[in-house]
Amino acid sequence: MIQDPENLRKNLDVDNPVIIAESEEIIKNLSVSEALMFMNLNDQNAIFFKNVKTNRLNILFKRSDGNIGWLDPKK
Repeated sequence: MIQDPENLRKNLDVDNPVIIAESEEIIKNLSVSEALMFMNLNDQNAIFFKNVKTNRLNILFKRSDGNIGWLDPKK
């Protein structure tokens, strides 16, 4: 359920964060460079994708220092 942002600010509980929005997405098969391009073109802060080189699920995300983080679990 998506909550009203104004009401959410009034009732913000740091210990029990609320999911603001959810969506169902198709996990794309991409290279890391394609994922970065897709993330930038769509002005996203993160992207979850299947790495075409390793066949593993990966995440790219914008870090608070302005750099890009890359999660590539081995197992």
